[in-house]
Amino acid sequence: MPTSKRALYLLPLILFFFLVASELVERSMYTDGLAYAGLSKNLARGVGTFWDPKLSEIHHFSFHEHPPLVFGIQSLFFEVLGEGIATERFYALTIFLLSALLIVVLWREALRELPAARRCWFVPLTLWLANEVVYHFYPANVLEPTMTLFTLGAVWAGLRGVRAAGLWRQLIWAVLAGLLVALANLCKGFVALFPLGFFVLHWLVYRRQHLPRALLLTLGMTATVVVFYALLWQVDAARDSLTSYFDSQVLASLNSERSWERHYRTNRFYIIGRTFEILLPTVLLTLLGLYYGYRKLGNTIGRGTQVQAAYLFLSLGVAASFPLAISPKQSFYYLLPSMAYFALGFALLLAPAAAHFMATPWSGRTGRWVTGLAGVLLVLSLANTARHWGQVTRRDRVVLGDVEAMNTVLPKGTTIGSQGDIGEIVSYLYRTNEVSIDTAVGRRLDHDFLVARKTEVVEGLDTVAVGATERYRLYRVRR
Repeated sequence: MPTSKRALYLLPLILFFFLVASELVERSMYTDGLAYAGLSKNLARGVGTFWDPKLSEIHHFSFHEHPPLVFGIQSLFFEVLGEGIATERFYALTIFLLSALLIVVLWREALRELPAARRCWFVPLTLWLANEVVYHFYPANVLEPTMTLFTLGAVWAGLRGVRAAGLWRQLIWAVLAGLLVALANLCKGFVALFPLGFFVLHWLVYRRQHLPRALLLTLGMTATVVVFYALLWQVDAARDSLTSYFDSQVLASLNSERSWERHYRTNRFYIIGRTFEILLPTVLLTLLGLYYGYRKLGNTIGRGTQVQAAYLFLSLGVAASFPLAISPKQSFYYLLPSMAYFALGFALLLAPAAAHFMATPWSGRTGRWVTGLAGVLLVLSLANTARHWGQVTRRDRVVLGDVEAMNTVLPKGTTIGSQGDIGEIVSYLYRTNEVSIDTAVGRRLDHDFLVARKTEVVEGLDTVAVGATERYRLYRVRR
């Protein structure tokens, strides 16, 4: 490989510091991620249990909106690293780096027969990092990144399984893949089951094994998941937790009983449309790369084992995204687990073109210019991350400022009453000062403090204003 082209390996690092790290170092965080950090921190402190997490004294006193594995894992980080906001950022960074490593491993596993293309591992990472779902929501501390890590591991085990010698070795890999699927399911629920179709999809694409063998390995994976949950079902706390999750989240979502939530969609095909929108830049870059490959390599660009591998990963991307349309509860960050497979699939289509491009030397001047440009971009990306250090996004500027002002008045760990819509500050107040908010109007008298939007008129209580922020007014209730 020409030395001048090694600068292209910096592309993922440049994108990481421009897009991901710049959000990791901010004080702002996505609302759901704040709640999950609060649940994890409480577990680390012995507040709540693994099967019965607790967010605050009032809000999600018993949290069963999702399975608990992510909170359990993150609580270990809080036990070791302390309760500061840097802990959830480090957790998000760890999950991101492990996921990136598995993408490279899968790339190299899929291209065993093309050693020159295997060295172009920066291509799938670049396509993955240039995706808005990836760079916005890996730093957000949502559940999907951890689920993605386990599903990527399951697909890797599946690839190793189909290449193992002998049925028993293949079954061992299938069992490992099934265990990883079960753990992914404990992160986000049924949406993590898509890798169970791996062996059948592999047979459809490659036709290297007999269909009965593929079905047997699929049965091995599925049986592992079933046995895993059958064992959990024998534990009363686990059974109660998973039953509560299934009733309150899964059935309620499928039956459109949660139409009050912000992610509820009347059009169930919203998620499929968003998939195409998000992937449009990747598709355009792929078409440009294929055009280059066709000019240089002719019709051979569309042949070879890398094309079959591309179809396999693209089909996994579809399996991870399109079934989300079953539920009317949809948000575009639910697509995050599928984006790793789409990035791998499109990158594999480009593998021969990328290998040819990397093997073709530039002129000395061009090489120096590109190397210099890559160095400048890396420095700028680092400066961009430094510029965001401790900053607050436009979305959270008012909210976080209001919360910090309230924390100067409110005692740590207190519970306060509320009036009106104050949902945006619930997680922030608890995460920053362990302040719980009681949203029941009938219990306003039970607490020493009351918070309300400035537009709300507080009546029927003897109160005195003790603080005002940009959106809220804080009152002390007279006794």
